[in-house]
Amino acid sequence: MESLRRTKLLSIVCLSILLPLALVGCQESSPLIVYSITGANVSVCKAGTADWIEAEIGMALEQGDIIRSGNSSNAEIACIDGSTVELQAGTEIQVASLAITDTGSATIVLNQIIGSIIFRVIRIIDPGSRYEVLVPGGAVAARGSAMQVTVTEDGTTQACNLEGNIWAIAQGVELQIPQGQCCIIRLGQPPELIIIVRTWYDLDAIRNNLGSDYTLVSNLNSTTAGYAELASSMANGGKGWQPIGAVDNGFTGTFDGQGYEIGDLFLDRPDEGFTGLFRCVGDGGVIRDIGMTNVTVTGQINVGCLVGENNGTVVDSYAMGSVNGWGNLGGLVGFSYGTVISSRSSGSVIGDWIVGGLVGHNWEGTVTNSYSTSSVSGQHEVGGLVGENIRGTVSNSYSSGNATGEDWYIGGLVGTNNNATVTNSYSTSSVSGGSHTGGLVGLNVLGGAVSNSYSKGSVSGSYSVGGLVGENISGGTVSNSFWDTQTSGQATSAGGTGKNTTEMQDMTTFSGATWNITAVANPDIRNLAYIWNIVNSVTYPFLSWQP
Repeated sequence: MESLRRTKLLSIVCLSILLPLALVGCQESSPLIVYSITGANVSVCKAGTADWIEAEIGMALEQGDIIRSGNSSNAEIACIDGSTVELQAGTEIQVASLAITDTGSATIVLNQIIGSIIFRVIRIIDPGSRYEVLVPGGAVAARGSAMQVTVTEDGTTQACNLEGNIWAIAQGVELQIPQGQCCIIRLGQPPELIIIVRTWYDLDAIRNNLGSDYTLVSNLNSTTAGYAELASSMANGGKGWQPIGAVDNGFTGTFDGQGYEIGDLFLDRPDEGFTGLFRCVGDGGVIRDIGMTNVTVTGQINVGCLVGENNGTVVDSYAMGSVNGWGNLGGLVGFSYGTVISSRSSGSVIGDWIVGGLVGHNWEGTVTNSYSTSSVSGQHEVGGLVGENIRGTVSNSYSSGNATGEDWYIGGLVGTNNNATVTNSYSTSSVSGGSHTGGLVGLNVLGGAVSNSYSKGSVSGSYSVGGLVGENISGGTVSNSFWDTQTSGQATSAGGTGKNTTEMQDMTTFSGATWNITAVANPDIRNLAYIWNIVNSVTYPFLSWQP
């Protein structure tokens, strides 16, 4: 599975094992020993130094030491009290406190800045023993138990009780986490309980408490418990999945997919609006880091694989599947008043009006750092990324799937840009429509603004056809934007500047138009300090964040 994470999660696993006889003679001053190493590039920075040295089997780790594994390596550390710590690839931890006294008391404290830990304590030798993981917002403590702790780059911590007694401590509040449940610790806030989702039954139960926080801990698909009766083509009288939430009672909690996927979801509800995994995400609701694969969704209006109507935030998420319906259709989100960021879609979206590869209708919402490779088709207001953008913003995004419309307002990126903004975006989509058809935007109207963007796909239509913009009226503006006159087959546009292919691959075309752009040696090298990168004389501009 391609992970969606923009926050890199590391993995540290502490397991209970019987220690080999070679460890019995460990000194109490050095109760952690490097037990095994797989692969290369495992290194240690000893306390009080700045030098990294190659780790070796049998090396003792002491308080203040840091150990890290490379991207293709892992290491196992054994403790004299019977616990072990397994560092998976790309992991770094610091030993914050470490001791086993003459009375048998053990103190093991790890300083975790980022990553995922499973800390399994074999036994508490003495009531004075201390097993803790320090995190940015507080600490998580075990009392002869097993816990999993995950810290993301923004400092948010998730702690789960796998068995026994676990406490989360932050802001002066000590919260006991029931076995099988999790809590979240946000910077500057006390810990709060969240709910784990492991099966389709767990997912379905979200509708009973729409304001809580949920965490997916495994992939869901046709082999997962509850699929046949809840999410298959046989479920609910052949209608498939019942969308979560209601139009007037949307999901307002947090659903964290942790990079897992929900697969094989089926919905066939052609007479129902607001159709998707979630019917509606309300104000303050957050859907993050979830993938959807092999999804089939049919609805009426406001239809998307993930969300029918979004009033909250969808981030780091993607959908791969087919969407069919009447209007306001998107590969990921049907109708959005909220934010869609760092997300993507692939597959097909087919409808009548307002059809977008990623988002159907973006009304005063934001779509940024996102893309779609979906093929889209409809009657009118069809866009490779967004069908209609009204008083909203589309930025740092692109589309590459074919956009086809039978009537009007067909664009490679956006069908209609109405009093809205499109900036630092591009389309390579092939576009075919009736009237008002453009390589980037079909209709730019009522103060709509297009800037620092380009298109290169083929464009065809009956009239009001442009290489970049089909029609630009009623105060619409187009600035510092370009289209390829050769690949588009269009010599004119209602806005923008036409360039041949050679000029479109020349950095001076764009740097001269004050783009935030720099040249790189090849497409695999990115300079994230700039919005745009280009391999001069070889590629068209591409967004520095894009895969």
